[in-house]
Amino acid sequence: KIFPDFSDYFKALKKNEDGSEVTVVSAIADGIAWSVEHHADVINMSLAVWAPSATIERAVKYALDNNVSVVVAAGNDRATGNKKNYLAAIPGVIAVGATDKKNDVTFFSNSGDYVSVVAPGLDIVSTTPSILSLRPYRKMSGTSMSAPHVAGIVALLRSKF
Repeated sequence: KIFPDFSDYFKALKKNEDGSEVTVVSAIADGIAWSVEHHADVINMSLAVWAPSATIERAVKYALDNNVSVVVAAGNDRATGNKKNYLAAIPGVIAVGATDKKNDVTFFSNSGDYVSVVAPGLDIVSTTPSILSLRPYRKMSGTSMSAPHVAGIVALLRSKF
């Protein structure tokens, strides 16, 4: 988990040790580095970055160079222009699209030459953020539901081989 809880976020603006603001890019890069330094075998990122970032690319390269598998949700924008998720397009990551119950790629799942594999992503039972004051579990759809399936398979494969 790289982002603060919403309640913590709104209580105080988060700052780095040097006083600079925590940005989404720095939170992602710091989370990747922390995971590598704490001996993660697999990192799952169910999020998107809509512009190239040298900072994130360096962090992902650091993970890959240290034999950490990086799994990223491809994005849910195919029906609205198929905007490229640059995080999922970084060379070496496993970019995951979403399929439906018939194993067809969903209408929303991003597509492109950077998408590595697809997995179930429609009507997946998932936890619901408590800030939304909804039931603790509900059916959700998106490549963010697909990527954890693949991260789990990668972890199982790594444990065996």
